[in-house]
Order: sequence, then C-alpha cells, then structure tokens
Amino acid sequence: MALCPAFTKAGCPCAYKGKPCFGGYCGVHKSQAPKEPVEPPSPKPPTIEPYFKNDNHTIFCGDSSQLMKQMPNESVDLVLTDPPYKDYISQRPNNDYAKPIDKGAFTFEKLVSDIERVLKPNRHFYIWCCDVTVADAIIAVKNSKTLKFKNILKWVKNNWGAGDCKGAYGRRTELCIFGQKGRREFFTNRATDVFYANRIPPKRGKHPTVKPVSILQDWIERSTLPGEVVFDPYAGSHSMAESAKLAGRDSISFELDSQYCDLGITKLT
Repeated sequence: MALCPAFTKAGCPCAYKGKPCFGGYCGVHKSQAPKEPVEPPSPKPPTIEPYFKNDNHTIFCGDSSQLMKQMPNESVDLVLTDPPYKDYISQRPNNDYAKPIDKGAFTFEKLVSDIERVLKPNRHFYIWCCDVTVADAIIAVKNSKTLKFKNILKWVKNNWGAGDCKGAYGRRTELCIFGQKGRREFFTNRATDVFYANRIPPKRGKHPTVKPVSILQDWIERSTLPGEVVFDPYAGSHSMAESAKLAGRDSISFELDSQYCDLGITKLT
C-alpha cells in the first residue's frame, strides 16, 4: 500500500483518527492518492441489422453462430432447419447451382443448445439430417435437459441420388428429427412419419439441397398457429420462409451466403 505523502519516520503529522498514519493515505491527504485503474466493461458485440425485413418476415445475412447471440430467449414458436451437418459437393455433372457446402464448426450439440434457449416452452422443432449423422442428432437431443426426441421423419423422393452406383444402395430418402420442448399437440390431423414429394433439382431450386415446400408447409401448419414465428438458422434456399409465408406464419431466417439471401427475398416479396 502507498504511504501518505506527508509520512515521516514518526508517521503522518495529521494523526488521522487520533493515530499516526504508518501506511496508506490518511483522511486529510486521501485526495492525493493516485486513482486505481478501472477496467472498462467488455464491449457488447455489434448488432447486425436485417438484410431484409417486412411486416412478417426477416432475413439476416451472416454467420449463424454470431447472429444467434442477438436472438432473445424463448422468442420463437418453431425451429425448422436444415443445417450444414456435413461437407457436401454435388456428384452430378454440369451443376452450376450446386455450390459446395462447408460444415465448418457446426455441431448438433451447439444447435440443440441454441434451440433450448430461443424456443418457447411447449413448442416443436425439426432438424434435418442424414443416415450418416442421424445418430449424432438424436444423441444431442436426448442429452438435452429440456428437449424431447419424438420421431425420425422420412422424405421419400421420386428418384435416388448418385453416390456409389455399384457398391451402395441408392438413397431415396432424407431424414428429419422431430421433437418438442415441453408438450404441444398438433393443430391438424395426425400423419405418419413418411412424407412423399419430388426431388427439387438444384438448377430449378438454385440450391444444392432444396427441401420441398409441400412438406415444410404441412409441418408448419401442424405445429404452429397463424401469426406465430418460425425460425431457421440455416436458411439456404429459404424454402422454410417461403412455406411460412404460404401458411400465414411469420419467419426469421439466418443465411451466410448473400446470393441465397437474395433468393429468399424473391420468395418473400
């Protein structure tokens, strides 16, 4: 501790509180003490403004992991998303719209944690995956303290993918995890866990992994009420936002690629 500037061997002559000051600053000379440095508060991350916004739908262009930080707790009524769960490059030739998909730092554990926070109680969620990653998705949900796994839904296409044409069965299905936070009953009829829709070619859908609007709209109408908010943190082709619009629901979408954000705008205007 610093000594009083008036300190001598006999102590401070002010005899602060009746006793000599043998250490620190006495009451009289306290104003001469150097100010202790004050750590400035940590700056808040800058708020990212919407790339597009109208009365019912909002698109943010940026990294989902950063955008998620500005989402309020328990603010959405449904999460419906097709995340980048694996690196993907189309094996079909002459496919100008099939941009490679980079998994990056994505994990199902982080996505489930984000859903736990932003999804309102007694609401549903849908997470697309594949036969290679479905186990990881289910484990992440089952390890959650608030989310409950309910079904693996299957989209059956009208044709199968490429891949190993001579050493593996042709994949004709895609998988989606359905679950709940709390409990909410369906608002339409109960359906089976199998859904049929034609595959959307990337050239027509302008994205390599387009999901069918007919299925997404069905799920949105089954899981939400008109005017509620559907959230997709990995929007891609924005089929979810398009489906929400057709169903009379609001939507919030995150997408890293501005080209796909522009595609979303065309579907919402």
